[in-house]
Amino acid sequence: MKMMTIMLVFLLCLLPSPVNSLGEVLRFSSTPSTGNYVILNNPDFQSMETSFTLCSWIRPRNNGNTQTNWFSYDVTSYTNEMSLSATNAWNALFGDSLASSATILEFDVWSHFCLTWDLASTKRRVYVNGVEVANKATASGRKLKTGGVLVLGQDQDSLGGGFEASQAFSGDLYNLVVLDKKLSSEGVSKLYKSGDVED
Repeated sequence: MKMMTIMLVFLLCLLPSPVNSLGEVLRFSSTPSTGNYVILNNPDFQSMETSFTLCSWIRPRNNGNTQTNWFSYDVTSYTNEMSLSATNAWNALFGDSLASSATILEFDVWSHFCLTWDLASTKRRVYVNGVEVANKATASGRKLKTGGVLVLGQDQDSLGGGFEASQAFSGDLYNLVVLDKKLSSEGVSKLYKSGDVED
């Protein structure tokens, strides 16, 4: 299994000035801005085409915006390949939203968020604090497209850009983990409780 943990030390080299790192925490300004984001061009997601797990500790802040995306991955031929919000029900995979209010996180409270998916089951599952809160099937045969752009803290309305202050995420991200396999419910619970990833 290839584990890709986005190392915040590496990200510090890429951070625009409004984003601060406090230890291992990425802090996004409470003042909405189009310059408040982290961008990675062409992340190595090739091994995730048929299964993945994406988890992070998140503490959203209320900045007055109603649609704030903390994670946005787009590809040339498809917007919202993966788009995740902490403050509303918009959590899209392959352009299709899960639209579940159970995925909305409390302001000013640390919550552990996980999204898992695999091609075999076509099921995406969302976990909050180690407990599954929503799931929905994706189209049969649909794989994650690679060669895109990953943005933390903003929604991409065009590939690598099209940012709006009204879609800026405010708050903190900690321990963002991206895996090239779908963790089981037990594996997500273990990650939430101990920070350990099952083999």
